[in-house]
Amino acid sequence: MHCDIKEPNLMLKSSVLQKPAVVIVDGGFAQSTVSEQQPCCGSPGYIPPETWKTGTWYPKGDCFSMGVVALQVLTRSAEGIFTAGATSYEEVRNFTSTREPPYSDVPAEYTEFVPVIKKLLEKQRLSRISAIDASQSVSVAACAS
Repeated sequence: MHCDIKEPNLMLKSSVLQKPAVVIVDGGFAQSTVSEQQPCCGSPGYIPPETWKTGTWYPKGDCFSMGVVALQVLTRSAEGIFTAGATSYEEVRNFTSTREPPYSDVPAEYTEFVPVIKKLLEKQRLSRISAIDASQSVSVAACAS
């Protein structure tokens, strides 16, 4: 698990923009298993609801973080979807657990990605899509566009 997926930790592996290969960098918070958990870590606005609640990261937490990244990139959000208007960590925690993400802000040319982003941003960890299933869903959506 990476535990800190966010836009600054993503880089393009190649300069071929028609087929970008994205890699995740900065493994500073990376954890190999749930049993080796460190205290709650990550970047506010990307931390999933279950981690705010329990202080524990699970593999699907990284999926939630990737959903935040995807939605913020597609909507070109200047403010974070869960940090906008927050003045404290407690408010970010509450917004992450209760705020409905702004799916309607996704431009029309990218709406085919909204269903998988919704599954990535599922508030309940056990209902959230896995990384493998999300990857397959994005591939199907990309082929449809």
